[in-house]
Amino acid sequence: MCGALCGERTGFAMSPVSLYEQPVFRQITGPALRPGGLLATKRLAACGRMPAGGTVLDIGCGCGETVQYLRSDHRLSASGIDRSVPLLQEGLQRHHDLPVLCAEAEALPFASRSFDAVFCECVLSIVENVESALLECGRVLKDAGLLLVSDLYARGPQAGLEALDWSGDCCLRGTACRHQIEQRINAAGFSILLWEDHSRLLKELAARIVWQHGSLLSFWQDNLG
Repeated sequence: MCGALCGERTGFAMSPVSLYEQPVFRQITGPALRPGGLLATKRLAACGRMPAGGTVLDIGCGCGETVQYLRSDHRLSASGIDRSVPLLQEGLQRHHDLPVLCAEAEALPFASRSFDAVFCECVLSIVENVESALLECGRVLKDAGLLLVSDLYARGPQAGLEALDWSGDCCLRGTACRHQIEQRINAAGFSILLWEDHSRLLKELAARIVWQHGSLLSFWQDNLG
Protein backbone atom coordinates (compact mmCIF):
# COMPACT_ATOMS: atom_id res chain seq x y z
CA MET A 1 0.00 0.00 0.00
CA CYS A 2 1.04 3.60 -0.29
CA GLY A 3 1.87 5.62 2.80
CA ALA A 4 3.20 9.02 3.78
CA LEU A 5 5.37 9.39 6.83
CA CYS A 6 7.01 12.30 8.56
CA GLY A 7 9.99 11.73 10.86
CA GLU A 8 12.05 14.16 12.91
CA ARG A 9 15.79 13.87 13.48
CA THR A 10 16.32 13.41 17.20
CA GLY A 11 20.01 13.61 17.67
CA PHE A 12 22.53 12.66 15.52
CA ALA A 13 22.87 6.33 -6.47
CA MET A 14 21.32 3.77 -6.28
CA SER A 15 21.90 1.52 -9.41
CA PRO A 16 19.74 2.13 -12.47
CA VAL A 17 16.16 1.11 -11.76
CA SER A 18 14.93 -0.65 -14.88
CA LEU A 19 11.22 -0.19 -14.17
CA TYR A 20 11.47 3.58 -13.86
CA GLU A 21 13.62 3.95 -16.95
CA GLN A 22 11.02 2.24 -19.13
CA PRO A 23 9.20 4.79 -21.32
CA VAL A 24 5.98 2.77 -21.05
CA PHE A 25 6.00 3.17 -17.27
CA ARG A 26 6.61 6.91 -17.49
CA GLN A 27 3.68 7.19 -19.91
CA ILE A 28 1.45 5.79 -17.16
CA THR A 29 2.86 7.63 -14.14
CA GLY A 30 4.05 10.87 -15.69
CA PRO A 31 7.48 12.36 -14.87
CA ALA A 32 7.03 11.91 -11.10
CA LEU A 33 7.34 8.11 -11.61
CA ARG A 34 5.19 7.06 -8.65
CA PRO A 35 1.58 6.51 -7.56
CA GLY A 36 -0.34 9.76 -7.52
CA GLY A 37 2.35 11.79 -9.24
CA LEU A 38 2.99 14.90 -7.15
CA LEU A 39 -0.04 14.43 -4.88
CA ALA A 40 1.99 12.73 -2.13
CA THR A 41 4.75 15.29 -2.61
CA LYS A 42 2.31 18.13 -2.03
CA ARG A 43 1.04 16.45 1.13
CA LEU A 44 4.59 15.96 2.43
CA ALA A 45 5.46 19.57 1.68
CA ALA A 46 2.35 20.70 3.56
CA CYS A 47 3.33 18.56 6.56
CA GLY A 48 6.88 19.93 6.51
CA ARG A 49 5.78 23.59 6.53
CA MET A 50 9.23 24.75 5.49
CA PRO A 51 9.84 28.48 5.06
CA ALA A 52 10.95 29.86 1.70
CA GLY A 53 14.67 29.39 1.20
CA GLY A 54 14.84 26.21 3.29
CA THR A 55 17.36 23.62 2.11
CA VAL A 56 15.88 20.36 0.86
CA LEU A 57 17.38 17.20 -0.61
CA ASP A 58 15.32 14.82 -2.74
CA ILE A 59 16.88 11.35 -2.65
CA GLY A 60 16.05 9.23 -5.69
CA CYS A 61 14.90 12.33 -7.57
CA GLY A 62 14.58 10.57 -10.94
CA CYS A 63 13.75 13.21 -13.56
CA GLY A 64 13.77 15.90 -10.87
CA GLU A 65 10.02 16.53 -10.81
CA THR A 66 9.92 16.97 -7.02
CA VAL A 67 12.99 19.19 -7.06
CA GLN A 68 11.46 21.49 -9.67
CA TYR A 69 8.12 21.56 -7.84
CA LEU A 70 9.69 22.48 -4.49
CA ARG A 71 11.78 25.21 -6.08
CA SER A 72 9.02 26.77 -8.17
CA ASP A 73 5.95 26.34 -5.95
CA HIS A 74 7.50 26.56 -2.47
CA ARG A 75 10.60 28.67 -3.21
CA LEU A 76 12.79 26.14 -1.44
CA SER A 77 16.48 25.62 -2.11
CA ALA A 78 15.94 22.07 -3.34
CA SER A 79 18.41 19.72 -4.98
CA GLY A 80 18.35 16.03 -5.81
CA ILE A 81 20.38 12.88 -6.31
CA ASP A 82 19.67 9.70 -8.22
CA ARG A 83 21.75 6.79 -9.45
CA SER A 84 20.07 6.70 -12.88
CA VAL A 85 21.98 8.76 -15.42
CA PRO A 86 19.25 8.45 -18.10
CA LEU A 87 16.59 9.81 -15.75
CA LEU A 88 18.81 12.69 -14.62
CA GLN A 89 19.60 13.55 -18.22
CA GLU A 90 15.91 13.53 -19.10
CA GLY A 91 15.20 15.96 -16.27
CA LEU A 92 18.02 18.26 -17.31
CA GLN A 93 16.67 18.37 -20.85
CA ARG A 94 13.47 19.91 -19.48
CA HIS A 95 15.11 22.10 -16.83
CA HIS A 96 18.71 22.88 -17.76
CA ASP A 97 19.60 24.49 -14.44
CA LEU A 98 18.13 21.75 -12.24
CA PRO A 99 20.56 21.09 -9.33
CA VAL A 100 20.71 17.29 -9.55
CA LEU A 101 23.60 14.86 -9.61
CA CYS A 102 24.33 11.15 -9.81
CA ALA A 103 25.01 9.64 -6.39
CA GLU A 104 24.12 6.77 -4.07
CA ALA A 105 21.52 7.06 -1.32
CA GLU A 106 23.87 5.18 1.00
CA ALA A 107 26.76 7.64 0.41
CA LEU A 108 25.40 11.16 0.04
CA PRO A 109 28.01 13.63 -1.28
CA PHE A 110 27.05 16.40 1.14
CA ALA A 111 28.43 17.75 4.40
CA SER A 112 26.77 16.81 7.65
CA ARG A 113 23.86 18.99 8.79
CA SER A 114 23.34 20.54 5.36
CA PHE A 115 19.57 20.26 4.93
CA ASP A 116 16.39 21.30 6.69
CA ALA A 117 14.50 18.41 5.12
CA VAL A 118 15.09 15.24 3.12
CA PHE A 119 12.47 13.78 0.80
CA CYS A 120 12.47 10.01 0.10
CA GLU A 121 9.67 9.19 -2.31
CA CYS A 122 9.48 5.52 -3.38
CA VAL A 123 13.15 5.15 -2.47
CA LEU A 124 13.50 3.08 0.70
CA SER A 125 11.83 0.12 -1.02
CA ILE A 126 14.50 0.02 -3.76
CA VAL A 127 17.80 0.96 -2.09
CA GLU A 128 20.25 -1.87 -1.48
CA ASN A 129 20.83 -0.98 2.19
CA VAL A 130 17.90 0.77 3.85
CA GLU A 131 19.66 1.15 7.19
CA SER A 132 22.68 2.88 5.62
CA ALA A 133 20.46 5.16 3.56
CA LEU A 134 18.51 6.24 6.65
CA LEU A 135 21.72 6.89 8.59
CA GLU A 136 22.91 9.08 5.72
CA CYS A 137 19.63 10.99 5.86
CA GLY A 138 20.21 11.62 9.55
CA ARG A 139 23.79 12.72 8.92
CA VAL A 140 22.95 15.39 6.33
CA LEU A 141 19.92 16.73 8.23
CA LYS A 142 20.23 19.68 10.55
CA ASP A 143 19.17 19.28 14.17
CA ALA A 144 15.36 18.93 14.24
CA GLY A 145 15.40 18.46 10.45
CA LEU A 146 12.61 16.47 8.82
CA LEU A 147 12.68 13.18 6.93
CA LEU A 148 9.65 13.08 4.63
CA VAL A 149 8.84 9.67 3.19
CA SER A 150 6.23 8.31 0.82
CA ASP A 151 6.56 4.68 -0.25
CA LEU A 152 4.83 1.36 -0.64
CA TYR A 153 4.24 -0.77 2.42
CA ALA A 154 2.66 -4.17 2.91
CA ARG A 155 -0.67 -4.21 4.74
CA GLY A 156 -1.32 -7.89 4.00
CA PRO A 157 -0.96 -10.61 1.35
CA GLN A 158 -0.49 -9.14 -2.12
CA ALA A 159 -3.24 -11.14 -3.78
CA GLY A 160 -2.72 -11.54 -7.50
CA LEU A 161 0.92 -10.45 -7.40
CA GLU A 162 2.52 -13.74 -6.34
CA ALA A 163 2.87 -14.86 -9.97
CA LEU A 164 5.20 -11.97 -10.76
CA ASP A 165 8.97 -12.27 -10.57
CA TRP A 166 10.24 -9.31 -8.52
CA SER A 167 13.91 -10.20 -9.00
CA GLY A 168 14.38 -7.08 -11.10
CA ASP A 169 14.57 -3.51 -9.79
CA CYS A 170 11.10 -2.57 -8.61
CA CYS A 171 9.67 -0.95 -5.50
CA LEU A 172 7.53 -4.03 -4.78
CA ARG A 173 10.68 -6.11 -4.36
CA GLY A 174 11.68 -4.25 -1.20
CA THR A 175 8.25 -3.60 0.27
CA ALA A 176 8.17 -3.97 4.07
CA CYS A 177 5.35 -3.95 6.60
CA ARG A 178 4.64 -0.93 8.76
CA HIS A 179 6.29 -2.46 11.82
CA GLN A 180 9.55 -3.07 9.92
CA ILE A 181 9.55 0.42 8.49
CA GLU A 182 8.95 2.02 11.88
CA GLN A 183 11.73 -0.07 13.42
CA ARG A 184 14.19 1.07 10.75
CA ILE A 185 13.14 4.71 11.07
CA ASN A 186 13.54 4.65 14.86
CA ALA A 187 16.84 2.77 14.73
CA ALA A 188 18.28 5.53 12.52
CA GLY A 189 17.57 8.14 15.20
CA PHE A 190 14.23 9.50 14.01
CA SER A 191 10.97 9.81 15.92
CA ILE A 192 7.81 9.32 13.85
CA LEU A 193 5.53 12.34 13.91
CA LEU A 194 2.90 11.31 11.37
CA TRP A 195 1.82 8.21 9.43
CA GLU A 196 -0.88 8.39 6.77
CA ASP A 197 -2.26 5.75 4.41
CA HIS A 198 -2.74 6.77 0.78
CA SER A 199 -3.42 3.36 -0.72
CA ARG A 200 -5.96 4.91 -3.07
CA LEU A 201 -3.10 6.32 -5.15
CA LEU A 202 -1.59 2.86 -5.64
CA LYS A 203 -4.97 1.40 -6.56
CA GLU A 204 -5.45 4.12 -9.16
CA LEU A 205 -2.03 3.41 -10.68
CA ALA A 206 -2.73 -0.34 -10.79
CA ALA A 207 -6.08 0.34 -12.45
CA ARG A 208 -4.41 2.41 -15.19
CA ILE A 209 -1.88 -0.36 -15.82
CA VAL A 210 -4.61 -3.00 -16.04
CA TRP A 211 -6.72 -0.75 -18.29
CA GLN A 212 -3.85 -0.25 -20.74
CA HIS A 213 -2.17 -3.66 -20.55
CA GLY A 214 -4.86 -6.12 -19.50
CA SER A 215 -3.23 -7.15 -16.22
CA LEU A 216 -0.24 -6.42 -14.01
CA LEU A 217 1.28 -9.72 -15.13
CA SER A 218 0.96 -8.78 -18.78
CA PHE A 219 2.52 -5.38 -18.17
CA TRP A 220 5.46 -6.92 -16.34
CA GLN A 221 6.08 -9.71 -18.84
CA ASP A 222 5.73 -7.45 -21.88
CA ASN A 223 8.05 -4.75 -20.63
CA LEU A 224 10.33 -6.15 -17.94
CA GLY A 225 10.11 -9.93 -18.14
